[in-house]
Amino acid sequence: MKFRPLLAVLLSCLPLTACVTAEYQQAAGQCRSAALASYPVVLEQRIFRRSREVMVPDGSTVCETRRVESRSEDGERRRAESRDRKQVDDREPIKVDGRRSDERERRSNTEVSISRTTNVCRPGMRPATEYYDEPGTVDVNADGRERYVSDCAANLCVQKFGNARCKK
Repeated sequence: MKFRPLLAVLLSCLPLTACVTAEYQQAAGQCRSAALASYPVVLEQRIFRRSREVMVPDGSTVCETRRVESRSEDGERRRAESRDRKQVDDREPIKVDGRRSDERERRSNTEVSISRTTNVCRPGMRPATEYYDEPGTVDVNADGRERYVSDCAANLCVQKFGNARCKK
């Protein structure tokens, strides 16, 4: 953002021009070309000190316990504590609810849900202000040019309307 300072100057002048009359704006427009001749645009690179808010660790730890529940799609019992799974032979009949059944029927009739808790820990954070340098472009003659335009426009308004604001 090379033109951020110039933009800030122009935006700060905007509320001032919103309240002036059309006649004053016309007089200021007549003075701008002479102001540019006397105070030409001179852009210089400068370093600006900026700040931003960042989050930094504060030395604490924040933990959150989450309950995770999973359901088996194929009806197999899964245990969170063990990684071992017993393979069931599809041809071997097994007992479900006290009666004999085959694996396919057991899959369609039984749902198994397993729940477990998981702790998620992260470092505690706090906001802090961080300062940094940023290069930017500045019009060195902008203030002098604006003063010249406002003085010239005020003089033209006094000549035409008898006051510095061009009010009728």
